[in-house]
Formats: sequence, C-alpha cells, structure tokens
Amino acid sequence: EQVFSSVPVTIINTAQLETERNLSIYSGYGGSVDITVKGKKSDINKIKNEDIIVTADALEIEQAGVKSLDINVELPVGLSFSSLSQYSIRVYSDIKDTKTVDVITKITHIIVEEPNQTGTPVPEYSEITVTGPKGVLDSISHAQVNLDLGKISKTTNIIGEIKLISDTGEVITNPYVKPSRSEVYVTVPVFIYKEVPLSVDFKYGYFNSENVDISIEPNTIKLKGDPDILDGYASFSIGTIDEKNIADDGRQIFSINLPDGIENVDGIETAEVNIVHKNTSTRKYVINDINVIGAGGLKYEVIDKQISVRFRGSIEDINNMRSTDIIASIDLSGYSNETSGIVSETVSFTFADGVGDSVYELGTYTVQVSIGN
Repeated sequence: EQVFSSVPVTIINTAQLETERNLSIYSGYGGSVDITVKGKKSDINKIKNEDIIVTADALEIEQAGVKSLDINVELPVGLSFSSLSQYSIRVYSDIKDTKTVDVITKITHIIVEEPNQTGTPVPEYSEITVTGPKGVLDSISHAQVNLDLGKISKTTNIIGEIKLISDTGEVITNPYVKPSRSEVYVTVPVFIYKEVPLSVDFKYGYFNSENVDISIEPNTIKLKGDPDILDGYASFSIGTIDEKNIADDGRQIFSINLPDGIENVDGIETAEVNIVHKNTSTRKYVINDINVIGAGGLKYEVIDKQISVRFRGSIEDINNMRSTDIIASIDLSGYSNETSGIVSETVSFTFADGVGDSVYELGTYTVQVSIGN
C-alpha cells in the first residue's frame, strides 16, 4: 500500500446541472483527498497523482443549498484503493441569476473653498448588472462608489471602485458575485452662483451711450455654473439689435438662452429691452438715381426710378445732408446674359464726403429690375 496525498477532486457534469436544473456550484471547487492505493509494488511505483482520477458528480444535486457529493476514484488497471481521507465533499449550489442595482456615490473626503459649492456626483452609469447565486443577489441593496476627492476647485472627473452593499450596509465580498463592471467614471460638479448684468449687442455699431438709452428688465440674472466658465462673464448678452430695423423708440423681447454648463437660477425666460433715442433725428429723402454696379454687358432696366428712404443720424448730420449726398446702389453681378425676367434687388447706401458717420438708413429697400428681353 502507498498513500498519494492531495489528489485533486474534479466536479463533473456542472454544465448539465446548469442546463437541466438551472443550478450553479459556487463553492467546493479545489478540494483534494489523500488516497491509500494497494497493488503490486512494481505497478504502484509506476503511477503518480495525475494518474489517479477523483471525481464528484454534480448531477447528485437536486436543489439549491449545501450538498455532500460522493467521491469516485478511478485507478490504473491492477490497482485499487483501500481508504480515502474523506469520502465526500460539501458543495454549495444556487440558481444563477442576474440583478440590476443602482450605482450610488458617496463622498468620503472633500475640501472646497468658498464661494465654490459641490453638486451631486454623477456616475457614468446609473445602474449595473450583477450575476451570481440568487441567494446572495437578493441581499444586495445597491452598488456604491466611495470618493476620496481631497481639495478641488473645479468640476472633476474621477474613477471610482464599485463595491456591492447589502441590505444591512455591509460590503459583499462573495467571490462568486460578478458585477458587470468593477469601476466607473464619476463627475463631481463644482459650481458658483453669480449675479450677472444683462446686455445686448448691436449689429452695426451705430448705437452708443451718446445717442440711445437702453434699459433691460430684468437688468440682472442669477446664474449657476462652473467657476471657470462664470468667471469669464462680466455681463451676459441676450441677443443682437439690428439698429436699421429700429425706426422709433420701442421695446423688443429677447429669449434668455444660456450655453451648456450654465443654469438660470431665477427661471426667467425672457427679458424686455427698451430703446429710447436721444440727440438724433430722422428724415426722409427721395432718391431719383439708382447706381448699378456689376452689370457688365448685361441688358437691364431699373423699373423703380424713384425711392423714398428714411435715415437716422445726429441732428447736425441729418440737417446738413442733402439728397444728392446719398448714393443708392444695386449689384447685378450675380446674373448672366441667360437671365431673363423681373428681379427684386436690395439697395445699399453710401454717402458723399462730408456726411457724418452717424447716418444710416432705416429699414430695407428694394427696386424692381428687368433683365434680358
């Protein structure tokens, strides 16, 4: 007789157990036994541990739980065993299941200097799936990511390790429980609140503090956003005013559209812009000559021989300007000799030397032009 120590036990038919009974074995793997083998000395001396086949049949399991499986031994021909260190192994089996759990973040350490504040951390994935024995899965409450952030001054992205937490608040370390991911990116928002004046832009630059009073209601708005973004806002423009379309005093309503990353804390969606002209006047001029440029060899006829145009400018410039100082032009360079018919062209205006820079037309003016036959 000879003792062969630590001969591994192989659990067989595990695939059939999953297929036929929806059960998986979660413990009992890696077991071994000591076997006392008897036979001719010459035969025994020829064999090693790997020549001895020791198995336990998973199909002995009928239902989930702990089960003792009989150990079976196969020896080379001419040998038999007289004893085993144990005749069964205990295994734990359960239904293999999958569960979806929420990912919850928890800040364990952070330093944020005022006036900065932190928002709720946002994990890249709000849920993960966990696979393993149903009995263990049923006890899982959620997946948790603990964040040790230290000192932060702006919105931060960090990779956090996922831990599974039980209903009693304990960390689940069962090796047979497999989450779909072991770590996740988490965005920790840092923001400030800032009261920012509202403003408007001007399309042509004719309006300034000398010739118009602009008031906005509300004149400020409370914003929330990343410090790096909001620090760049001395004011916030709600839109652009086209001076040539503002003939008289009046008001315009603008929607307040904020860029991504900035939140409107006040919830105000529109602002009213009131416009009052000062130190300027308007005057209509009749223009009898339309200058045509870009015509080349094009055959054309300007049908509208005369247009009446209203201009605004400083009181001095408007009073000194004459109709002969106004050059009205249209551009026909976009047409070819194959063009035939009546088209409408926008008139542009320039001024003779001596007319002040403050003068501009109010509105848009067009003339009819016959091209071709």
